[in-house]
Amino acid sequence: MDNIDLFAMRERFNSQQIMLCFNGPISRSLIEEIGNALRNYLAADHAHPSAAMDVFAVYIEMTQNISHYTRSKGWNEQEAGATVVVSRWEGALDRNRLKLALDGRESELPPPVDALPEALPAKG
Repeated sequence: MDNIDLFAMRERFNSQQIMLCFNGPISRSLIEEIGNALRNYLAADHAHPSAAMDVFAVYIEMTQNISHYTRSKGWNEQEAGATVVVSRWEGALDRNRLKLALDGRESELPPPVDALPEALPAKG
């Protein structure tokens, strides 16, 4: 196994504004503890209450999706590994921006979009 450069990892997380990252087996109790840590981080960072609620709501939805998926596969907690990353970015986040950032290609990131696109009208 290669040596892990924790300082370089921390620098990369800081440059990508990653607030929280977890990789490994995930359980309901761990989801709750990570949620508490995220809530505490946002409070300590003096995040605007509505922004903090948005971030927390996305975290809850993401982890519920992981939980539902692993249950649908019949996996136990040890088999239910996941990677959860919460990052602070201005503007909209799309799949391409995320892929570039996770690949360490920050220099190729396009400028952030100023606002999310308008919601699509409901199908009638």
